[in-house]
Order: sequence, then C-alpha cells, then structure tokens
Amino acid sequence: MKTDYFPKEISGTIYDATPIKGGVLSIDIHSNSKDDGISIRNSDMIFKNIKNGTYLKKIPNTNKCFIIKGDSIMYFNCYVFSKEDSAKIGKIKNWNLNLTNHWILKK
Repeated sequence: MKTDYFPKEISGTIYDATPIKGGVLSIDIHSNSKDDGISIRNSDMIFKNIKNGTYLKKIPNTNKCFIIKGDSIMYFNCYVFSKEDSAKIGKIKNWNLNLTNHWILKK
C-alpha cells in the first residue's frame, strides 16, 4: 500500500480537477516533460482551493503536497487515512499540522 501512494513525485500546473466518489480528487497536470495525473484524498477545504492554473507539487516518498497561487502557498497532506489504513502503511512523512491547510505568503 505504501508503494502505491508515496513513491511518485509530480509537479506542474493543474489543467483539470475532477471530484470522484469517496472523497477523492483526480488531478491532471501539465509538467515540464509530459502530462501526468494524481489522485488526492483530503478534506473539502483543499478541494475548494485546487483550481485549474494552480501549481501543485507532491514531494516523492512522502505524504506531502503543496499548491502555489500567486504569492501564496498552501501545504497539505495528500492523503488522509483511516486508523486501519495508517496501521497497514506504517510511518509516513507528513507536514507539521500547524503549517497545513491554510494559505501563507511564500518566502
């Protein structure tokens, strides 16, 4: 399960975001070399902030994603898992909770 979710790095400009049953958002991205896609499972607040034209990056081998819009950045964990799934996956790298799910100015 861990290898299914966390090895991939993806970054680029979002050109399509489609909600899917079960609280998943399918995102298509124009990256530097090709078009690519990722599914995000997080809160509705993140879904409302992911729009076409927004830059998204998922950091490889972690649960860390962020989006950039203008001079602001929002850090969020790409997936929110149940306790059972978390037990199966084991330790994963997440953002510090004080940093996530709100816009802050880029440095």
